[in-house]
Amino acid sequence: MTFVLQAIKTHVKKYCQKVYENSGVNLFWSIDNSLQVINAIKSKRNMVSEINTFDFSTLYTSLPLHLVKNKLIGLVKKPFAREKPTFIVVSRNKAFFSNSNYNNCLYWSCDVCDVYFNFC
Repeated sequence: MTFVLQAIKTHVKKYCQKVYENSGVNLFWSIDNSLQVINAIKSKRNMVSEINTFDFSTLYTSLPLHLVKNKLIGLVKKPFAREKPTFIVVSRNKAFFSNSNYNNCLYWSCDVCDVYFNFC
């Protein structure tokens, strides 16, 4: 499931990059690690007048699970609706959207993704 989520994140990131190129509006607010935050702060050092820190350790445990699930499933459905891929191809070390068949891979349709995310 991790590879499926990474494929979805990659798709959303590319979509948001196109939106940013066309409108200047940043819709993608996700980081892979703390180094990205440090580099962003360093690049904006002269533009920032104040930096605050917050403790988000209990943020996710306080979110309503049904809301998280519905938002995640909605996010999963967007690439299928927009790009019309048949499935997400899952191999041993990656996942990607496709309409083609590959040997020794699993295939997750939009409905299969929905079932798995509902289960989790």
